[in-house]
Formats: sequence, C-alpha cells, structure tokens
Amino acid sequence: METYLKQLTHKFILGMIKSYLEALDKTIVEDKADRKQKGIIIERKNDKRELYTIFGNLIFKRTYFYDKRRCEYLYLLDKVVGLEGYKRLTRTVKLNLAEHASQYSYAKSSQNVTGGEVSQTVMLKLKKALSGLKKRSTCFKA
Repeated sequence: METYLKQLTHKFILGMIKSYLEALDKTIVEDKADRKQKGIIIERKNDKRELYTIFGNLIFKRTYFYDKRRCEYLYLLDKVVGLEGYKRLTRTVKLNLAEHASQYSYAKSSQNVTGGEVSQTVMLKLKKALSGLKKRSTCFKA
C-alpha cells in the first residue's frame, strides 16, 4: 500500500509541476506587448523537455524564442524558473546520486536514487563533473 501511495503521490506532483510550467510558458507567450518591446519573437512552440526529478521523469512542453537585440535563441521559461540548459537531472538528484556513488557502484546508486532510470552514461558524466569541481576547489586554496 505505501509503495502504491508513494507512486501515486509522485505522479500527482509531476502533473502539478508540468501544469505549472506549461501555464507559466503560456503566460510568457501571451505577453506579446512586453516581448515586442524587448524584441523577442516566438521561434517555435511545444518543444519537449525532459528533466529527471526526485519525483520521477518530468516531461513538459515549452516555447523557443528569438531575441532580436541579442541575436540569440532561448527558452524564456528556463530563465524564469532557473532551469539549466541541456541538463537532464535536477540538482537534488545529482547530489543524491553523488552521495550514493561514493558508497556504491554506479548501477546500485542509480537503482537506489532513481529506480534505475538514470543510465551509467549519465552517472559517468556526473562523476566527471564532480571531479572537475574538486580540482577547481583545490586550485584556490592557499
């Protein structure tokens, strides 16, 4: 029963986060006056984004914009809510994986933290990123 309730709760939370993000994206799209003033136009709609959270895999749609003044493409939703581009895991999931990986194998860490949904390739990228952080932090010590 508890496992079922946990799954049901996580599914509900993912649905709420998806609804919130897509409603926020819609609000940004509908604010034409502000975007026009800033020189931001819609490039395309309904781009799919996947992000693994502590509640499971979150899939939502967002809008891709073009900023004429800066000559760059961007997802305004990502900027508003602080999502990092090209990242598939939230910070919390990364920290949990790193903590488990220090004690267990990558496969076991992935199984413990994500139910095995994060691949060994992602775990190796995480390890590489963490080792880069350790090297940088030791460079500044006196």
